[in-house]
Amino acid sequence: MFTSENPETLEPVLDSIGTALFLIDKKEQTFVFFLFNKLMQEQTGLSNKEIQGKSPADIFEADHAESLNTHIQQCYSDKSATEFQIVVGENGERQLKRILLTPIFSEDGSVSRILGNQATVLDHKNSQVMKNQLEQQLVQAQKMEVVGTLASGLAHDFNNMLTPILGNAEMIRQGLPDNSYLQEDLEDLIKAAQKAQDLVQQLLSFSRQVDININTVPITDAVKDAIKLIRKGLPRNIEVRSEIEEKCSVLEVNSTEIYQVIMNICINSYHAMKGFGGRIDITLDIFHAQGEHKLEYDQDYVHLQVKDNGHGIDPAVKEKMFDPFFTTKRDGQGTGLGLPVIKNIISNMGGRIIVESEKGKGTLFSVYLPLTGKKKVVKHKHDTTEILKMHILFVDDDQISSLVTTKLLEKLHYTVSAFTTFSLAIT
Repeated sequence: MFTSENPETLEPVLDSIGTALFLIDKKEQTFVFFLFNKLMQEQTGLSNKEIQGKSPADIFEADHAESLNTHIQQCYSDKSATEFQIVVGENGERQLKRILLTPIFSEDGSVSRILGNQATVLDHKNSQVMKNQLEQQLVQAQKMEVVGTLASGLAHDFNNMLTPILGNAEMIRQGLPDNSYLQEDLEDLIKAAQKAQDLVQQLLSFSRQVDININTVPITDAVKDAIKLIRKGLPRNIEVRSEIEEKCSVLEVNSTEIYQVIMNICINSYHAMKGFGGRIDITLDIFHAQGEHKLEYDQDYVHLQVKDNGHGIDPAVKEKMFDPFFTTKRDGQGTGLGLPVIKNIISNMGGRIIVESEKGKGTLFSVYLPLTGKKKVVKHKHDTTEILKMHILFVDDDQISSLVTTKLLEKLHYTVSAFTTFSLAIT
């Protein structure tokens, strides 16, 4: 059919195919165009009368014509299809085209004609959109690099502040009777400070791009501890209700990460109800997925939900809420890193986070963490009944940390020589 010498016979056939097509003949030693279908004419702005019998060099600019001629010759000589890409058009309207050349054979097996198929891969408008997106991603990457640099610098100083808090709290607790009403408050204080220390380690891990040792606990314990701290930290006009299914304890998690997830979500809920109060409902149960929310089909998940009755989230804000540094809070009230961090935590655990919200009707955060492959970690208890009589040389550049650590070690019957500089320690 494609060997017909009458363009009027072939044109309706090629026009019926939904892509830009052209036919090429060989006249003596020159390849010339025989026919453009309708889409090809629209893309080039050339009619069949303008192209018939003309070579690529007669129609297209030099680079375009040279590339086309080279591949036509290859298709003709190899008697096989060839595909290539080329940029066409003026500077303001340049497009990336993909061209497929296919040989058409006559009865004697020779190539009688070549069929070309041209498709737009990327036009100028789309390339500009992609360029803008890449520039935005680069800016975000540079911001995250700055955060990493700051993290390593701040972590050491922050840890020095936490050491005396933890040390003094531990010594006070040891000096109290077991039935003292202060024992529970001190336990909460110590847990909160330990969570802060874990966050410091995560900052260091983030800035150095290294792994850290992770102590895991049943997710039920981690959620309960987080809720306990949240209740103490929120104002009285915000009620926190919880419903925890104990069967979820089969999933072991990094308690600090779960604390971050719940705390960041609840802080957002608090800001949504700030000034007039409200209620936060936290639930933990098992969810058997049947294809919902792009979850694995026929898979069990631990399902954490945090629901509030605040003012809800605007759809435009919802689209960007997990973008780093995006925040609707006033200066000094938020960095825009809380939600991106928890999304990353959940993703690293193989889970998903879904947000449902309606203006004036509150917000629901749903976190799904897969159960497959999760095993309980066997914890080994260390025997601390035997105290070695040792002399410890302790060096810390922070005087308060050095003092508190010395007191703790001496309570364990160690002899301690503490210094704030290495030069003093070795003299």
